[in-house]
Amino acid sequence: MIDPTDLPAATLYLHKPWSLEDLVLSVATVLQPGKPIYPSSNRSL
Repeated sequence: MIDPTDLPAATLYLHKPWSLEDLVLSVATVLQPGKPIYPSSNRSL
C-alpha cells in the first residue's frame, strides 16, 4: 500500500482493478476541483 503522504498533491492513485469511469472522475476532480462531474448513471435530467 502506498502512503498518501508520499505522493505529490496532484497525483492520481487508483487501486486496481479500476474502471475507465473511475479514471475520468479522478482526472476531472484534479483538473476542476470546484466543479464535480457525475457518472452518467447518476446524472439526473
